[in-house]
Amino acid sequence: MQKKTYDQFFEALGQRESSGNYEVINPIGYLGKYQMGKLALIDAGYYKNDGTKSNKFLDKNWTGKDGIRSKEEFLKNPKAQENAVRIHMSVQWKYVLNKDLDRYMETKAQGYLVTISGALAGIHLVGIRSLELFLKNGVIKSDGNEVAITTYIQEVAIIMAQNMEIDATIVITKTGNCFLKTPPDSTIKNNLTA
Repeated sequence: MQKKTYDQFFEALGQRESSGNYEVINPIGYLGKYQMGKLALIDAGYYKNDGTKSNKFLDKNWTGKDGIRSKEEFLKNPKAQENAVRIHMSVQWKYVLNKDLDRYMETKAQGYLVTISGALAGIHLVGIRSLELFLKNGVIKSDGNEVAITTYIQEVAIIMAQNMEIDATIVITKTGNCFLKTPPDSTIKNNLTA
């Protein structure tokens, strides 16, 4: 059986978000393969907080990280997008740990198996607060396209479980880098069909 990797998680997420298109912008301004908005790009260090919530990107607020100084440069740079989403997920996982939400991983919430990859996908869709509301109170939030957090939690868990016997655990190094480690005693495939 093939083990899924952290890179495969991102491929699944990118397919779900944009069909893998690095240059797409959705109608409400989310950018690229991973449909990253302003807050995600701030977390990843690519954009400076300008005090607004809209996804109107001003060239003067790009930080220059990875040489990116405009929305157009970000859209034309797959490497920067891959770096940005990985940094963003590292930051999000730290929020999960700080809020003690990791205790919900590999459990069921509202009938959905919550895996690490599914939780991260859900956070990417609607944010850490929405994941917290779902796990603690059963509140199911949706994004601007009416896609529910449970859709991402379930879809990504199933994608990551296909053709594998064991689930993966996120490991964050002291420098904040993330990768998936597959522990020998953790199973997910049976839980998805239970």
